[in-house]
Amino acid sequence: MRALVFTLVLGGLAACLERSPYQADVELLAALGRDNRGVRDLLVVGGHLYWTEADWSTGNGSVWRMAKDGGDEPKDLLADVPATERAPFTLNPFRLAVDAEYVYWSNAGLPYATEKVAGQISRRRRDLSTPPETVAAIAPPASGGELDQASFPCGLAVDAEGVLWGTFNASTESGEVRYLPTSQIAPGAQPPPAGQALSANGGAPVKNATCAVALVGGRAWWVDQSGSLWGPAEPSGPVLTTPFATYAGGYEDTDGDQLDILRRRTVRLHDGVWYWSAGKNLVSVENQPGAPTSDQRAADDNHGDQIPEKLVAEGDDLYWITARQDDTGHEARLFHGELTLNNRKTALVDATPDALATDARYLYYAISNGIYRLER
Repeated sequence: MRALVFTLVLGGLAACLERSPYQADVELLAALGRDNRGVRDLLVVGGHLYWTEADWSTGNGSVWRMAKDGGDEPKDLLADVPATERAPFTLNPFRLAVDAEYVYWSNAGLPYATEKVAGQISRRRRDLSTPPETVAAIAPPASGGELDQASFPCGLAVDAEGVLWGTFNASTESGEVRYLPTSQIAPGAQPPPAGQALSANGGAPVKNATCAVALVGGRAWWVDQSGSLWGPAEPSGPVLTTPFATYAGGYEDTDGDQLDILRRRTVRLHDGVWYWSAGKNLVSVENQPGAPTSDQRAADDNHGDQIPEKLVAEGDDLYWITARQDDTGHEARLFHGELTLNNRKTALVDATPDALATDARYLYYAISNGIYRLER
């Protein structure tokens, strides 16, 4: 395992920019002036940035794209869809995934509303030549009873063969992992396909998953609530009975909303090493059966009970967002470190970031007022 030395990087944003040593490198790429919306996910694909944004209180949202150098205006990928056909594609867009032909996103629906609305997985061609399509739906209970919070699809991954997603049920504190081959996507089908639930632990469908899912080489991976990494699973293949890497301590009772954090976790494979978040820690393991895990608190002591939500890796660098949500409101910070997990680290951005992405040159991140980039 490579040695890990975290780099002290002091930075600021917005009101703190005048104090930042990166002031000359911070660029505002897109101002986000839409009321009460936050960026839910952010990706760099080729020469473009893609992101989802949504207002959790109303469900209004959309999927956006712009040149990653800021050379054009942000484009709403659903703006041309007639108002009568926009829902459910614009209902709480959450996670993103992009392949050579399509942009995919998970619509969270309205799982917490008095009158709940089921979520779905959506997609649209990147060239916008066809209308958006429903890939898979999270159906209400067959009994006709009240729609529960299992209708919330979150984590999302795609490859040439299929679509993988996680669902989260806050009422039962459980989560599923589901898969749908691209050959079974049937736009316009009623009801839409629901995908196949992956199985583990002797054949029962996965019930303790978080929203951290990945597809690598046609195999499914996910992180459970304890913080263990499962995979590689053939979506239609043998049942898994043991995790790839066991980790304990992934579910901690904190002052924050732990369930809210579980549904926003991510897992990444970078340069032969898996990275994911568990409890208050970052965890890593080499992509070799039997390799030991390494872990480290995701925030230094000055930032309290911060829980890592999202992480990205590029070159020798790891970036992640930590968050805490309690009675005083949501608080988040952006951290940076090298690709090891054995030293302290400090905040790169003290500006409550919502999402982040990276390429070989820049770190991109979203806060409430815009999309920014910072030279790495």
